Amino acid sequence: MLGQSFVGGITDVFGKKPKAHLYYEGGFVGGIAIDQVNKSLKPGVSINDFTWPSITPKYGSPVTIGGDYAVAFKDNANVRTFLNYITSGAAGTIWVSTGAIISPNKLVAPRAYPNVLVRREGAQLAGAKTIRFDGSDQMPGAFGDTWGFALQKIAQNPSSSNIKKVLSGFQKQIAGQWGT
Repeated sequence: MLGQSFVGGITDVFGKKPKAHLYYEGGFVGGIAIDQVNKSLKPGVSINDFTWPSITPKYGSPVTIGGDYAVAFKDNANVRTFLNYITSGAAGTIWVSTGAIISPNKLVAPRAYPNVLVRREGAQLAGAKTIRFDGSDQMPGAFGDTWGFALQKIAQNPSSSNIKKVLSGFQKQIAGQWGT
């Protein structure tokens, strides 16, 4: 974890000579693995995914997502037309055809997804009872990366005193960044 790049970690699992068996990450990793790391991977055969096991069954299998927001700073006919289009099933179909992302739009047909991995991921999102944004994606500015560095410091020294020190330092770094 400490000496590995992001794509290096993906290579450790999905490369031609894998060194690991599991990679916990977003569904977009399948696209990186297939397109950049090992083009011989076969979705559903040599690369696969599974729903993370539920901790509390009454909540089902919560889905953690990263997402994008569309925000208009001006209200006029062109802006409304654009927002209507990007929230349509037609736009979502184009979006998911890349295989790198899924759409929350239930008007996007499963056949629009180019492989079984993203098709299952789309179905998981569409059927989720509980959806939560990944914490690092919700942090202001570059603090998602700052959080990642904090976790690395904890992994280097997982003692209680270091965890408290690192978390306290992180809190001080992001203080006032959330707005009011």
